[in-house]
Amino acid sequence: MKESVREGLWWGGVFLGSTIGRALAKANNERGTIIASSATAVWFLGWLVADNLLFKKEIAAQKERLAERRAAVRAAKYAAALERARNEPRAQ
Repeated sequence: MKESVREGLWWGGVFLGSTIGRALAKANNERGTIIASSATAVWFLGWLVADNLLFKKEIAAQKERLAERRAAVRAAKYAAALERARNEPRAQ
């Protein structure tokens, strides 16, 4: 899912929950207000947890790509050193 779609769903859920909570508070429906506020809080926290998991997954992928690049650089340096060693005249 694209970042903009995820953010839109999150903001939409928070807005809807807070709007329903305010409407129920104006209607003096305490139980409904508590339920709507709790549902909005759960939606908010659930999104934070999901976003945190996605962030950790992205960081792990970046670390893996970095390790692959470092290994490629190491291999290239080793190959260059071997090539230099082959091309140097041997001192006898």
